[in-house]
Amino acid sequence: MDNINLDDNFSKELMCLRLQIETLFENVGGEDCINLLNKISKLSLSEREIILKQFNNIVQKLLANTKRKKSLQDVANEKFENELYDRIEQEFNNIQVNDLSSMNAASRFKIVNGGKSRMKRKVIKFNEFYNY
Repeated sequence: MDNINLDDNFSKELMCLRLQIETLFENVGGEDCINLLNKISKLSLSEREIILKQFNNIVQKLLANTKRKKSLQDVANEKFENELYDRIEQEFNNIQVNDLSSMNAASRFKIVNGGKSRMKRKVIKFNEFYNY
């Protein structure tokens, strides 16, 4: 795959697919996930059915548990994401208050409830900032 000519449509699409697959696996465990799938592929069909049902049951129990396991890296990433969100929100609020005082109220940023976090977060509605 190193000799891919990105001027060819098939090669470009193949490279995009490769990147999507790599991203998919990175988001679900990377090399460990691939190694597990390789091992599962060596099982018989009935063995795969049994082990996949067991894995699904285990994951379902973990997801149902309100006390989730987090590594130090998970905690650090969550803290970074929350602090970044708070800083961005604060900057938008500063812009709204200081720099946009001449704009009418309808075209300013608005903060609404929502977001991906389980914590109550405010979502900034960018489309109302400018009148397109």
